[in-house]
Amino acid sequence: MLNAIIVLTLALVLLVSLRSPYVSSIEADEDMDIDLHTDMTIESFEPFDDIPEESDDLPIESEEPTIPQRPIRDTPIVPEIFANEITELMEASVLDGNFEYESLDVVFDGDYETNLLIEAGGTISISSPETIYSLYFIWDMPAETYYLSSSSPEIDGQPQVGGAYGFLHEFIAIEEPNNEIILSFPSDAILCDIYAFGEGTPPEWVQEWNPPLSEADMLMIPTHGKDEYLCFLGVLPYYAGMLGYKVQVAYLVHHWDDMPRMHEMLEGLWTVGLRNYPHIGIFDSHDAPSYEAAIDLYGYENVLEYHVELLRRFKPKVALGHDLNGEYGNGTHMLNAQALLKAVENAADSTYHVESYEKYGTWDTPKLYLHLYWISTITMNWDFALPNFDGATAIEVAAIGLDCYRSLQDFGYSVPRIGPSGHVFGLARSTVGEDRIGGDMFENIYQ
Repeated sequence: MLNAIIVLTLALVLLVSLRSPYVSSIEADEDMDIDLHTDMTIESFEPFDDIPEESDDLPIESEEPTIPQRPIRDTPIVPEIFANEITELMEASVLDGNFEYESLDVVFDGDYETNLLIEAGGTISISSPETIYSLYFIWDMPAETYYLSSSSPEIDGQPQVGGAYGFLHEFIAIEEPNNEIILSFPSDAILCDIYAFGEGTPPEWVQEWNPPLSEADMLMIPTHGKDEYLCFLGVLPYYAGMLGYKVQVAYLVHHWDDMPRMHEMLEGLWTVGLRNYPHIGIFDSHDAPSYEAAIDLYGYENVLEYHVELLRRFKPKVALGHDLNGEYGNGTHMLNAQALLKAVENAADSTYHVESYEKYGTWDTPKLYLHLYWISTITMNWDFALPNFDGATAIEVAAIGLDCYRSLQDFGYSVPRIGPSGHVFGLARSTVGEDRIGGDMFENIYQ
C-alpha cells in the first residue's frame, strides 16, 4: 500500500512539472546549426580568456532568504467609451512664427519621414468640428517644454505643459477639451505627426507611456534596438506583457542618427507589453568587430560607470545582460556584458562613481543573469500560449516586436525559435541563493 502511494505521488509531481510554463520543453540539439543572424557574415572570434571559472562561490546563497509574494497583474478594465479618432477632421494654421514647410498637412499624414520644423516662438492652431479631448504627438526628436491652451495664450493665463518627460511619442489628455487647441513653442521643435481623439479611451495602438521606473523588478540592458528580441526573445512578452512585472529596458547605445529606428523601437516595446518608457542609451552606435575595438570606441570605464548608474537608479531585483562572447561575436555586446558583470559589484560600493551614489545611493542587485552564461543555467520555455496576447506564444509575440523594425527587414533578422539562443541564461551572481527549480528568473525573489 505504501509503495502504491509513493508511485502515485511521483506520477503527480511529474505531471505538474510537464504542464508548468516554467519548465522548458525545448532542449538544445548538439547537431543543430544555429545562426542568430542568418544573413550576416560574422568574422571568427575567440572567447574571453579572463571569464571567471566555475566556482563554489557562484552563485552566493543566503541562509534563509525571505521570499515575498509575486506581484499580481491588474485585470484590464474595459473602457465604457472608446474615443473616436478625429484626425481626418483636423485643420492646422500658423498664428505666429517662421516655419519651414510646404503644407501643414504633413503633420496629419501618418508618415515618420515627413515633418514640420517649428522655430522658437512659433504658435500653431489646430481645430476640429468635434471637440478635441486628447492629442498624440510623434516628434522627430523629443520636444522641449511647449504649451497647449484652449484659446489664445494671452487670454488663457495657465496653459497646459507638454514635453515634460521628453517622450518621442507623447500622448496628452487635454485638460480643457475644446474645438481649437493652441500650441506654443518657446524652443525649436520638429513635429512628424499629430493624432486627435474625441471623448473616451484612445485606441490600443496609442502609446500612453509612463515615466521610467524608480524601482524595477527587472532591468534589461540590450546593446542596440532589436537585441531585446533577438537575444532575450520572450522575456518582455512574458514578464512585462503577460505577468505585468515592472520591467525597465535601458539600451547601451542610441539610434538618433538612424531614424526611423527610434520610432520602431517604441512601437515594438509597446506591442510586446512594455508600458514604462525605455531609457535611451548615451553612446553612439558604431560597428565594433572585437572587444578591443569596442573599448577603443567607448572606453571600459565609461560603460562601467553607465551600468553602475543604471543599477543604482532603477534598483532591479533581477538584471539581465548579454552573452560574454558577444552573441555572434559583436565587440559592443562583449563590452556591455563584461561591464555589467563588474557593475553589480561596484554599484554596492559607495566609493565607486560617487556622483551616481550621491544621486541614487548604492544598490546590491539580488540576481544577475547573462544570456548563454554556462554556470547555473536555466532554460526558459517561450512556447506556451499567453492569454494577454490572444493565445500567441512569447516567441510569436517577440517576432511581432522585431517586425516593428521595418527599416532593418532587409538584413533578414529573425527570432531564434530553436536551440539555446534566447532560451538559455546563466545565473552569474546571486545574493538570494542558487536556482533549484529553474525556468524562472524570479526564483527565490517571489513565491
